[in-house]
Amino acid sequence: QAEYSEGFAWSVSSQGKDAISAANWEPWVWGPWQPADPSDKVGEEASFDFLDTDCNGEISKAEFGVGYKLGSSAAPPNLTHAGALCLAGPRPKRNQSDAPAPKRAASECVIESCMRAWSVWLQNTYSETLAWEEASQSADAIEPDVWRDEVWPEWKAPSGQQKVGAEEAFAFLDTNANGKLDHGEFAAGFNFDGSLTKHSNCTPTTTSLRPPTTTPTTSAPARPQDPAGLGAAQTPSSGAVKHTMSGWCEWMQSKYGSEAAAWKTFAGPSAVILEGTWIGNVWRQWHPPAGYAAISGRVAFEYLDTQRDGYLTQPEFARGYNCVARDSPTAAVRTLAIRTTVTSTHSTSTHSTSTQSTS
Repeated sequence: QAEYSEGFAWSVSSQGKDAISAANWEPWVWGPWQPADPSDKVGEEASFDFLDTDCNGEISKAEFGVGYKLGSSAAPPNLTHAGALCLAGPRPKRNQSDAPAPKRAASECVIESCMRAWSVWLQNTYSETLAWEEASQSADAIEPDVWRDEVWPEWKAPSGQQKVGAEEAFAFLDTNANGKLDHGEFAAGFNFDGSLTKHSNCTPTTTSLRPPTTTPTTSAPARPQDPAGLGAAQTPSSGAVKHTMSGWCEWMQSKYGSEAAAWKTFAGPSAVILEGTWIGNVWRQWHPPAGYAAISGRVAFEYLDTQRDGYLTQPEFARGYNCVARDSPTAAVRTLAIRTTVTSTHSTSTHSTSTQSTS
């Protein structure tokens, strides 16, 4: 009770399931608690059997709730009696083969601090709509395995910030404890404004979640933090951006060999590259060598996104891959030639020759 609210304690302990198994009891629930006097702590089986009043080898939410409240009320007589019976009688066979590696749950304030930092990064990387679209994969909710394998690993915690486990982060956002994150729960995490705070004595590590919305009159506005760690403090000059993009396109050509191969790698079946995919998967791979400005993934994306629609089409990507400068006199002609090649399935060789001659 000093560490968690009852609902949050259940979410972390049950991992979104209907009950706590014997295999998960020690690493997730009993193990993290360390009393001042170690001799006051009984073994995992004894504590599990005490709460497992129906002797079925699992701790239900109701049984867990009774145990949670023991710190503030006298133990119900039936709990002590049933626990004694389970300890003395036969138990269902414990299956330890599926037991996860021992972990220690982070305190709620540590989790809150971590989620605030994640929210800052998320807001500086995506719009809320795009973040939900990428995380949910167009489904109605984010399932635990998708969160664990694809969403949570994308964020790299900055130096000095403790990153909690995927399960703890998921449980923090899953406020209705139904084992999945709906749009509203994800949005609450994206716009972390304190509504998710569980304990008032947790000191926020971040006072401002969003980048400034007003432009200072005396200096250029600061760029949002670049998740790849490559951004500069201020927007670089157009010449520096152009020079860096030329270095990137040469690197891409040497790495992938063909525009088609590079496009297929990143666009996949969606036929576009979203900003989050660009920043997290494309731009993050390249580290500008000496002589090139370390521009952020967002600046690079905006350089290529000539349509200003929040994603890169194949022609826009091709222009970058083929080192066509944004303000080049021939950029429009080359882009037109690329678009014609991509969109038309009946182009003749005569037309292609004519287009190349024009270029």
